[in-house]
Amino acid sequence: RPPRSTLFPYTTLFRSRISAVREEGALQGYRVTPGRDRAQFEQLGFRPGDLVLAVNGLSLSDPANTMRLYQAMRSANEVSFELLRAGEAVALSVSLDAASTDR
Repeated sequence: RPPRSTLFPYTTLFRSRISAVREEGALQGYRVTPGRDRAQFEQLGFRPGDLVLAVNGLSLSDPANTMRLYQAMRSANEVSFELLRAGEAVALSVSLDAASTDR
């Protein structure tokens, strides 16, 4: 199993805490909560408890997408997230260029 940083390469983007969410044993996605920098987490559009279902169209419930996601993130300028927030579907786009200047 790849290390957590490989599984979820954008963790360092907003320094959040992530936890896998499973339903009946099947991975659904990852729940995110702010880490040390809550302001940056929220500035990027995330809210505590968001469930990330997909990144750049790649479902996080499919382990086969792990390496595809990692490769895509290495050259991405923008990342799109499909979230579940309080039971509602939410689409979120984050510019990596803008996020990297806030480090």
